[in-house]
Amino acid sequence: MNHHRRLKLRLLLTAALSAAATGTDAAVYSQNFNSFANGITSLGDGTVIASNAGNASVQGGALRLTLDGVNDENATFKIPGFTGAANGWTAEFDLTITDADPGANPADGVSFSWGGFPLDTSLSANVGGPEHGWTQTFNHITFQVDTYNNGGGDNGLRIASYPSGSEVINAQVAGNILNDNSSFTGHVIVSWNPVDGASMTTTGFITNVNFSGVNIPGLTALDSNVFAFASRTGGANETVLVDNFTISATPGVGISTPNLAISELVVDNTTYEDEHCQTPGWIELYNGTASAISLNGWALTDSAAVPGKWPFPNGLSVPSYGYLVVFLGHGSPVPIVADTRLHTNFTLAKTGGYVGLFQGATQVDALNTYPAQFENISYGRLGAAWTLGFLQTPTPGAKNTGVQTADGPITEEVIWPRDGGLFSTDFSLTLPAPTTPGAVIRYTLDNAIPTAASTPYAAPIAITARTNLRAAVFVPGRLPGPVSSRAFLKLDPSVSNYRGTGQPFKSNLPVVVLDSFNNEIDGTRVHTYTYGVVLDRDPASGNTANVTETAPVDFQGRGGCHLRGESSAGMPQKPYAWETWDNDGNDKAVSILGMPAESDWVLYAPATDKTMLRNYIVYNSMFDLNGQGSAMRT
Repeated sequence: MNHHRRLKLRLLLTAALSAAATGTDAAVYSQNFNSFANGITSLGDGTVIASNAGNASVQGGALRLTLDGVNDENATFKIPGFTGAANGWTAEFDLTITDADPGANPADGVSFSWGGFPLDTSLSANVGGPEHGWTQTFNHITFQVDTYNNGGGDNGLRIASYPSGSEVINAQVAGNILNDNSSFTGHVIVSWNPVDGASMTTTGFITNVNFSGVNIPGLTALDSNVFAFASRTGGANETVLVDNFTISATPGVGISTPNLAISELVVDNTTYEDEHCQTPGWIELYNGTASAISLNGWALTDSAAVPGKWPFPNGLSVPSYGYLVVFLGHGSPVPIVADTRLHTNFTLAKTGGYVGLFQGATQVDALNTYPAQFENISYGRLGAAWTLGFLQTPTPGAKNTGVQTADGPITEEVIWPRDGGLFSTDFSLTLPAPTTPGAVIRYTLDNAIPTAASTPYAAPIAITARTNLRAAVFVPGRLPGPVSSRAFLKLDPSVSNYRGTGQPFKSNLPVVVLDSFNNEIDGTRVHTYTYGVVLDRDPASGNTANVTETAPVDFQGRGGCHLRGESSAGMPQKPYAWETWDNDGNDKAVSILGMPAESDWVLYAPATDKTMLRNYIVYNSMFDLNGQGSAMRT
């Protein structure tokens, strides 16, 4: 990614409220935290977030457990038990761990446990620390990521259990997980079932493991057992973030299949990221048998005539009633960093085609003529009947759920009578009726994705304050159409009638208006949703930027923003990092104020560089020496 574009401008910051939404069913819980405002400590779905220091909360579309710079912090995220969990379960999540304190070892780590502890705000009192699991008096299994290098070889990755009050190490690899003054994002898959025991696979850490078939004697397996993350900082400190969390339990013995099977396919993927932060398509395999299946000798292919086109690496297996996600090729540009997750050597056509699963020369399963695919829509099998069709919400690495239709989503979009942006006078928004027979528009006013339960549009919507409106077309028996949005930012009278002059606020510099909808952007270093409007100087208005609803707009759209800098972050005029996003929250390259198109920008406040020359000289000298693809650490 290119270096941040720097803007010298006037900045207006406002705030507003954003809403939350979650998805769960009896045997699957999935949470990416994207729909929650910063600072949320209750997801409203039966889970529990607790901390002794008050830092455990949603921040920037992830769940923060501990915060770098805060010592002696203890935090937890608990998830209620599932029907069928005693017969086996699989959990998958991303961990981002950061130590931003040079010269001090990162500490202490995080664990994910399953056992008979209470679903309340109590914290782990494990004598070894929460990174060693829950309080040892509770019978449980724990998967440990211990980041503290105390010189005793204790740091590393472990599966452990507490059958009778003391820790039993069932599998362990010692090694460094995180270096001082660094950060990483790793992917973790853990599972347990009474037949195959426990497994733990990690990618993206300095030290990684691939444990499988680990016997856990003495574990009391109950559907009512609670799942829990536990994390702490001791004398040292670190930030721990959990994201893209999915856990699926096996109801009964799970959906039975005669062999390994293709359970889900997403060809046009823009949301589920691989380890390179890219979004290639992906395919999911499911083992619906009572035993783990080794993948030695197995392959995926896009041509039945070439059964071994992409062979699986030796040593992999899919646990009983478990899942495996494989990415279809790579994004663009092709990464130069080695893969830590599975990627085929082929991609699949969005217009339809073939994909097959082979054991040797034998085709075990295939989607022989999968139809044309749609962006971020899953094509997969559902329920015990194993029916094949389109699913609105992809569930990589977990049981397919929700509504399934034989046809894909409708393509009709909501027609908006006006653009979003600034306004001073209240108005009513009238949406034209959809043309698809039987269709209805459903909408939300809190930035949430509309669902079949959202408000149906029946009359003009009164816009009297800042509003985040999202809408889609729904037809019975079909998946909904694309979600589109309009954000309306109401100008305060102090801006429209600046200092009682009867004239709007105007500036000799360009103006950026950002609304974070009451989400905190000064207390976080992760991008928080904002809506932005950029007003350039207008020759028709004396070459000034006038903040009015009729002023020429250089750019407006969705994005994310957070505080930037170290010492400069404490200055009265603060700098901010700003990303421009598309409607799905992905990076969107745009041109702003005539600068080249980019998705990453800096709202620069040169508190200690009044000449505006220091960074210009340093960056341009670096690019002259090393080329435009070079980068700088600051």
